[in-house]
Amino acid sequence: MHASRPAEDLASKKPRVLVITSFPSDLVLSLGGTILHRKTTVEFHHVAVFSNQAYESHDRFYDDYELNAVRRDEALLFSQRLEVQSQFLDFPDFSKRQSSSNPAVQESNLQNAVKVALYDQIHRLEPEVVYAPAGIGQQVDRHLVTDAIVEFFRDDYFPRTTFHLYENFIECASYLNVDSFLSRFMSGDIKLLPWFENTSLVKTQKQRLFEMFRSRSKPWPAEVLRSIAARNARLCQNYRDSPEAVTDAERFWTLTYRKSSPFLSTSNQR
Repeated sequence: MHASRPAEDLASKKPRVLVITSFPSDLVLSLGGTILHRKTTVEFHHVAVFSNQAYESHDRFYDDYELNAVRRDEALLFSQRLEVQSQFLDFPDFSKRQSSSNPAVQESNLQNAVKVALYDQIHRLEPEVVYAPAGIGQQVDRHLVTDAIVEFFRDDYFPRTTFHLYENFIECASYLNVDSFLSRFMSGDIKLLPWFENTSLVKTQKQRLFEMFRSRSKPWPAEVLRSIAARNARLCQNYRDSPEAVTDAERFWTLTYRKSSPFLSTSNQR
């Protein structure tokens, strides 16, 4: 039995939103514009799952420990700028796990540990909305998070919570990766409802956040970030069929049930 929300929380007018990221940088790279656009009306909370990372190149840093410390400081700085409350679960990422003595056993144990940790986070916070990575591409850690969230939705663990999947950077730059992700939900009991966040008004602020990264030996190519934003802007313009010009947008999918699904219940109708 978990504790009820304090009276002051219940009195808050802002809905609680939990943003789950595989890595600390995803908060800015994948949906920074959406947070900038909505932060005055929403109380954002953030949890980074795999914040203990291994790096192939340290460049000007001594080792993984130092680089992880810098990445965490960066993430906390971004959280302040975005007015988000962040925390780190410190699970080791895939590269770090592969260097262990028995990576197969570690993977088996990790899958359940991630599910338990994420369940606890949602159970404690009781958010109205959860954003999680769509698991686009082949990155193992992203899939671990996505699979846990889809399982929570399918089993109706949190019937009062709406679950959105966001387009995770940088894998979403590939159309093939996006198509592969969408094909996963072409059949079965769960379907995706696509939507876009028009982030044109915060485009400049979003770009400034991208420029703040210091821990990467090779910063993400600016043209890739611009290309994804421009592609989503075109899709958003067509989707909204609005005369208003869209110059920057981010893409999401809401988890919902097909009408014919045997799992559909009153609480799952969103």
